[in-house]
Amino acid sequence: MVFNPEKKIEDLPQKEFEEAGAASATESEIEPEDVFDMERMVTDEDWERIKRNMNHKKNREDVWHYLEAAKNIKTFSPEDFQKNELGREKHYDRALEIVEEEREEGRWPQAARDAAAVKILSPDKLSEADVNRIFEGAKEQIMLERKGNRPPWPSLLATAEDLVILSPERRGELGLDDEMFEQIKKEIEEVEEKKCWDVYADRLARAMILFPERAKEFKLSGQALNGMNEKFEQLRRGADFYKREDLFSKMARDMKIISAKKMETTEKGIETK
Repeated sequence: MVFNPEKKIEDLPQKEFEEAGAASATESEIEPEDVFDMERMVTDEDWERIKRNMNHKKNREDVWHYLEAAKNIKTFSPEDFQKNELGREKHYDRALEIVEEEREEGRWPQAARDAAAVKILSPDKLSEADVNRIFEGAKEQIMLERKGNRPPWPSLLATAEDLVILSPERRGELGLDDEMFEQIKKEIEEVEEKKCWDVYADRLARAMILFPERAKEFKLSGQALNGMNEKFEQLRRGADFYKREDLFSKMARDMKIISAKKMETTEKGIETK
């Protein structure tokens, strides 16, 4: 099936929108699944290019870039990840060594990021003791930095996302309160104003992971939904697909989360339905 990038919010039946140019939806009438048909948005041709690029990454020693791309692809489509044999045990083992080095050096955000990637790609690789040590160290850093005069909210929220993926049953220990909710809401509003649609998708997906029970509080405008669709298509058509593929896969992952009727973090990572 071929994705139709010309499909716009305005084409949807039984929806009311403001005059052209305003491009924002009335209240919460628009749902992401109205626009994002994620089973069609990544074509067979896209998968062939993704597979070639990932095979190239598998044959290199650049473990971090492999992990980043692989975790996004597996979250977007675990079935295709397995069918195309995109996993790499050697890289998972090396990633565990890197996580241990980061933990010993007290680089908790990096350890949480890389451990979360391993959790998504090969959950059995991480021991409960390793997960708990990383969770405690990164959580403590979040709490300390929140007490500062100018907390680094983007990095704190990113680390919180990794910890929710790493240990979803301990979500309640991360202080995911109204202050954090308002901060991520502010980030989303700022990038929407700047029309940075790939970053917008990243922040909105993060909000869904951190605050799934409050997802309906994020009002999606027609401009935002069209903007994400158009940015996704731009990434597909990029002149150098191998450089843009990671961004393409990342945005596919984010849009899958945004458009899911149900999303939850489990012992397997992020699961969508």
